[in-house]
Amino acid sequence: MLGVFYFGGMRKLWFQWLFIVPLLSACSLLQPKPMLNSHWPGIYQLQIRTEAQSEDWELLIKSNGKVKAAKRDWRNNTALERFKGIVVNDEGGVLNISFDEFRLQMDTSYAFADEQLLGNGRWRKLNNDTSIFNSSWRLNLMQGYSYAAHGGHFSLSFGPDSTYGGHDGCNGFGGRAEIDSVGHFKIKEMFSTLLYCEPHLYGDKYTAKLRQVHKYKVHSYKRLSLHDSLGNALLFLDRSLMLD
Repeated sequence: MLGVFYFGGMRKLWFQWLFIVPLLSACSLLQPKPMLNSHWPGIYQLQIRTEAQSEDWELLIKSNGKVKAAKRDWRNNTALERFKGIVVNDEGGVLNISFDEFRLQMDTSYAFADEQLLGNGRWRKLNNDTSIFNSSWRLNLMQGYSYAAHGGHFSLSFGPDSTYGGHDGCNGFGGRAEIDSVGHFKIKEMFSTLLYCEPHLYGDKYTAKLRQVHKYKVHSYKRLSLHDSLGNALLFLDRSLMLD
């Protein structure tokens, strides 16, 4: 009897699931799902430079409608905030991104606006971008050195014009250079802070190599190589991203 009762109970549960599973599936189909045109997925950057605000933004949009964002105060490099949200593009093509704290909207020309009046600017899509201007990089490979083996904070960044800057693992440096959009980069002057540090071979070698550079090549939005006047590769750098 126990066996018959158990079998009967299992059969009853089985028939219940036959009705419940389709019902749950139908309910899930009724839930709103992100609409995302194939144009939008990628990684974007935005700089806001006004008297009141100085912010850098990064935005990663995935094809499934999920979004990650990072915001940093350019004047305070350590003040980094990260957000997660979802994105939907409406019938007019405007992209609406919802975070807990605020909303962002991007039109098809990457215009930036939000309800909290964080500022205005233009988003820059990095996926197919080979420009060196307004970019930041981290040393990945140099003769005798690799980031994977040695680590270290050896950086290089470029402004919107002929300015550059970076860090050699101890001191910050910067100055002006000859830079164009077709691969020419040569340092004309380099200034450095004068902090006392323990001898660091790689940092000194890094700045010495930079002084030899005459050409650059952006292989993708992630990788930059610097070359001497003969075309020999001296340094390989990876783009620094707040979302990494």
